[in-house]
Amino acid sequence: MRVISGSARGIPLQVPPGVEVRPTADRVREALFSMVAERLPGARCLDLFAGSGALGIEALSRGAESCFFVDKEGVCCDTIRGNLRKSGLVGAEVLKVEAMDFIESHLGNFDLIFADPPYKKRGGTDLAAVVVGSEKLPCLMAEGAILVLESRKSQDEYHGSDRLERLQSRDYGETRLAFFRRVNS
Repeated sequence: MRVISGSARGIPLQVPPGVEVRPTADRVREALFSMVAERLPGARCLDLFAGSGALGIEALSRGAESCFFVDKEGVCCDTIRGNLRKSGLVGAEVLKVEAMDFIESHLGNFDLIFADPPYKKRGGTDLAAVVVGSEKLPCLMAEGAILVLESRKSQDEYHGSDRLERLQSRDYGETRLAFFRRVNS
């Protein structure tokens, strides 16, 4: 796995050892970033369930101003820090915290949020549905901000809420990217 484009193009990225991490495939990242390219320069990003940090690092490499990386696993946070050092990117903050706890307890002004929760249900809970259904998620989003949710194609189609409008979804093999926009209230 590597950074696809931008100032850190070609830099190899490490995957956290010893934990179940499913890095977003290069072709899926390429498609995702081509769809949000005009939003990247100067964007404030949030990478939830960050794993290796590939999505946030790609955003920084392509001109995002800053990115918060959120993952509950210490080994993932250490890997992200190492990947950031290797890529020479700045404007990053790595937080070791459960993604849903972060959503519930923080306010923000993020322009782009990437959420790539584990495909497997934890305790019968579909984390992708919990993210999209969270009443607090729009409190993290700037006006007109976009949430990009990665899930398995075979999972349910996720719909928005009164504060989160589903724009589109695209399938890439077994992966689905769904795009949501914060609705002004």
